[in-house]
Amino acid sequence: MAVVDRIVTLPEFGAPAVMPSFRRVAPELVTPDFEDVIYVAAGKDVKEGKAKLVWTVHQSRGNVKICIIHVLVPSKTIPMGGLGAEIPANLANEILLREHRENERINMHKILDIYLHVCTEMGVPAEKKYIESDSVQKGIVELIRLHGIRKLVMGAAADRRYFRKMTEIKSRKAIFVRDKAHISCQIRFIFNRHLIHTREARTAEAIGEVPTDATSPTSPALGAGKSVFLKSRSDTQRSGTAKLSNPFQDLMRRAFSVNADRHSARPIASPPPDSTPSDQSNLECMLETHDTPQELTTSLSHHLQLIPSVYHTGHSSFSNTPDLDENGMREVLEEGAMTRAEEEVGIIESRRKDPRKRLYAEKLKEEHEKVMEELRIAQAQKSQLKDQFVETDQSRKELELKIIANEEILRALVQKQELLRIELENALLKAEEESRRKGDSSGTKFFSEFSFTEIAEAAQNFDPSLKIGKGGCGTVYRGLLRLTPVAIKIMNGPSTRGSQEFQQEIDVLREVKHPNLITLIGACPQPCTLVYEYIPNGSLEHWLRDSDRAKQLPWRARICIATELCSALAFLHTWEPHSIVHGDVKPGNILLDAQFKSKLSDFGISRLLSGGEWSSNNTAVVHLTNPKGTIGYMDPEFFVTQELTTRSDVYSFGIILLELLTRRSALGIANAVQEAISAGTLAAILDSSAGEWPYTLAEKLTHLALSCCEMSRRSRPDLKSEVWTVLQSIRASC
Repeated sequence: MAVVDRIVTLPEFGAPAVMPSFRRVAPELVTPDFEDVIYVAAGKDVKEGKAKLVWTVHQSRGNVKICIIHVLVPSKTIPMGGLGAEIPANLANEILLREHRENERINMHKILDIYLHVCTEMGVPAEKKYIESDSVQKGIVELIRLHGIRKLVMGAAADRRYFRKMTEIKSRKAIFVRDKAHISCQIRFIFNRHLIHTREARTAEAIGEVPTDATSPTSPALGAGKSVFLKSRSDTQRSGTAKLSNPFQDLMRRAFSVNADRHSARPIASPPPDSTPSDQSNLECMLETHDTPQELTTSLSHHLQLIPSVYHTGHSSFSNTPDLDENGMREVLEEGAMTRAEEEVGIIESRRKDPRKRLYAEKLKEEHEKVMEELRIAQAQKSQLKDQFVETDQSRKELELKIIANEEILRALVQKQELLRIELENALLKAEEESRRKGDSSGTKFFSEFSFTEIAEAAQNFDPSLKIGKGGCGTVYRGLLRLTPVAIKIMNGPSTRGSQEFQQEIDVLREVKHPNLITLIGACPQPCTLVYEYIPNGSLEHWLRDSDRAKQLPWRARICIATELCSALAFLHTWEPHSIVHGDVKPGNILLDAQFKSKLSDFGISRLLSGGEWSSNNTAVVHLTNPKGTIGYMDPEFFVTQELTTRSDVYSFGIILLELLTRRSALGIANAVQEAISAGTLAAILDSSAGEWPYTLAEKLTHLALSCCEMSRRSRPDLKSEVWTVLQSIRASC
């Protein structure tokens, strides 16, 4: 039995938990530290171990100290990490083996700590001890011997098939411990919280037994030794660690050394020293010199004939021993010699099988070398992959730097493109103004008059499937006129209002040209029909009212729309010789082309402001007229005073800017936004379908829109000198 001599002892119950310490244990019996200590053998099955502890504490009514003992059996194979294979422990390298053994001890202590915690919860002091052995049963027997254990509780069966009806112990481990444990230990075998069997303790004096480790010169007398030999003879033959220390055992050794000293046998009462070469059995030499079983049998018979002489040589020493006659003595000697001979024959047979063992060992060695070679290749591949990973990571970092640099270049190009676009728009504005000053009539040369027949043919006789809009004064159809996509607006019947709006729109759009104003291609006087350029994406109102479409208008696009609308209105307000007021600025009159560039349309109620009409306080040029337009976008002051000014368009522009920010209805939107700013909840009302608005930018736009929506027109900013400047700076920063 390979038993290690290390034992772990925990501090007394209640002491702080520390890492276990190792100490050497002397081979003599150890007296328990606590008078009433019950040792409980607990294994890896935590559920079963807990059941043993609970049963033990319950049986002792809690007036006990528990010592948990455990046998750690080192595994015979070692897992090869990452390969999914195992190798024999004796073939593993020292570092791997030591690491694996340490992990086994760590796992063992975790299990033992669980048991200690169970005892703590039951209010019972407890400690733990363990031993390392090649088998559990041998380890338990050794722990009993080392610690002088007097009371032990262990399992009676390892198989779950045994239930309450079991009346005897079934486990081979339990049977071994029952038969081999020191007689001074009381052992209770339990299963499923039921006591199955109790092996009561006995004293050595009661039966004349001598402990197996009592090898000192003060051993008991021959009478006691005789009893031990007759009772435990077969056990002694099976044990590889027991030593022959009584006269009978000495006689057995001398029976096989008779060739060395046939006529000068030593006194049987004094055993020879262990270090004397003559103690080596001559039978071993004899077995090594015979190659066949037949030769061995002949030689063995010759040696057995020498037993009587040995018997007569020592007869006088046994003459005083009671209960042994001559026939009994001869029988004992012959049986011992035959047993020894059989063992030696087994040794010879095992030696004959050595070639197969060598072949098996060589095969294991080859497999080990193969596994190690695969491991070496795997490690080389791992190193290669690691190098590739480092190179890939470096390439990734370089690409990231290039992407960042390209993004900076792209951002700079976008800003440059935006500046060029603004310069182009400004140049166009200046060109238009210059054209007006010179009285250039180039704006009229693109206007054409069409026959109604040609217009009706372009609209397929005004097919309802081609209808794209309907207003208070007319219906709009999509058509194809002279191979050009157009929008055709036919007025609703012969009415004074329709005729006025028809003529007003012609008068304005024939003269005014701007990239963000709808282009009037031509007209038909009877019936009143207008032909515009076709704008494919419809009105801004459709995009804001539809939640799915609104997601396609991100906040940057909405800022562009607001900037373009401001540019168009500022152009109208500064038209020479007379300013133009649109009068009905709303999302339904803002059209979006294929690139989402905005076009302001529907100039039916627009007005030219002449210098002869001034406001009641003589602060602005106005046009006196009945209030017209759309509720929610109409200037409140115009509604009261009936004075239409350029600041009326500014109010409508402010409402549209708030709609672009929040996508809320125009009615009451200014008050709702003002309350959100006061409460600090502006971010909550911003339209999330436009993406994540930059808060600083959104806040700046909101304040600009609210200033345009002031109730007093004198408090509203000028579009060209104030609003346009702010929007340009915001757009350039996007």
